[in-house]
Amino acid sequence: MNGFIRGIVTGTVAAASKLLRLDVSGRSDETIEDREALQQYGLQSRPPDGAEAVLIRQGNHILIVASDDRRYRIALSKGEVALSTDEGDVIHLKRNHEIDITAGTGGKVNVSAGSEVNVSAPTVRLGGLALATALGIVTGACSCAITGAPHPVTSQTVKATL
Repeated sequence: MNGFIRGIVTGTVAAASKLLRLDVSGRSDETIEDREALQQYGLQSRPPDGAEAVLIRQGNHILIVASDDRRYRIALSKGEVALSTDEGDVIHLKRNHEIDITAGTGGKVNVSAGSEVNVSAPTVRLGGLALATALGIVTGACSCAITGAPHPVTSQTVKATL
């Protein structure tokens, strides 16, 4: 028999490989176990139990081709794109050239680079306080990465010599 099956993810199969395999329940009499789930190149996900899945059946071969979880969708305007998790973490590519990155409650955002991180903007805001990048102004109570001494709470122009 060939066709599509719509089901609910009931579990992720632990595997030694990086291949995603899922257990899915179809109709009330249908349990589909340990089936490969295809994913788009460059994007990986591990859907939570309760997510929806679409499977293709060709004879005895069943392949999961899509999964979604409407419980964790965010509102998008036409043309927008987002990556999101069930914990409220979101990377949202919005209209008007705006990108929002949100770490859910109590979360943090890490930026790692092997060489350097460049921020190129007229103004950078840290905790709502402005940092005028061209002038080398540091605003806020933080420790200096160079000397280790605390910066004053008020703005101060600084010069770093390495």
